Amino acid sequence: MATPVAAGAPSDAKVRRITDDDLTQIEGWIDLASDRTPPLKQFILPGGGESAARLHLARAVCRRAERACIALRDDATVNPRVGVLLNRISDLLFALARWSNALAAFERSAELRPHATTTFNIGAVERAMGHYTRARETFVQAL
Repeated sequence: MATPVAAGAPSDAKVRRITDDDLTQIEGWIDLASDRTPPLKQFILPGGGESAARLHLARAVCRRAERACIALRDDATVNPRVGVLLNRISDLLFALARWSNALAAFERSAELRPHATTTFNIGAVERAMGHYTRARETFVQAL
């Protein structure tokens, strides 16, 4: 991913490049995880069980890397598949987080249900943020 594609860069024989097959494989994993969860009907807050919260945190980091990659395109030659790869990985992390919560039979209380006027179940929001904060602290301590 980090190897330049410009002239004079190491040959493709020495560096494995992202291929359409790689992207197709990730999309297959997304489909696998998505098929094992109920269809989305409303916005879902990040969180849930500990593993799902960690997956949501990893997704946020992946999205940040995707934005940085897009910004880098203006200043450097970037393999266009890198942005697509990061986007697909982010979607995979989201699907895996949903699947993780489904496997743990985690209560879907962190969902925001649409109402005539926008209201939030503050208890559900606080619980979801608590899971996120604990996962973030664990992640930072691991560094």
